[in-house]
Amino acid sequence: MTKADDAPQTNDERIAWVLAHPRMSLWLKAALEGARKCHPVEAQNDLEILNLLLRAYVAEGLGANVRNSNMT
Repeated sequence: MTKADDAPQTNDERIAWVLAHPRMSLWLKAALEGARKCHPVEAQNDLEILNLLLRAYVAEGLGANVRNSNMT
């Protein structure tokens, strides 16, 4: 477990930690790297759209998994 003193303090440090972590997905790392190249307002707008689309995508996928598991 990580001590509180070892935890990244700034947002840049937290992002760098995720980018360096071997178990974080390549998709997440690519999204963070791309976001860092954008103006903060652009990143915020994209985040809102991504949030809506991915929540629906995940909900549909989880719903399909629940339906499929109930059929067996």
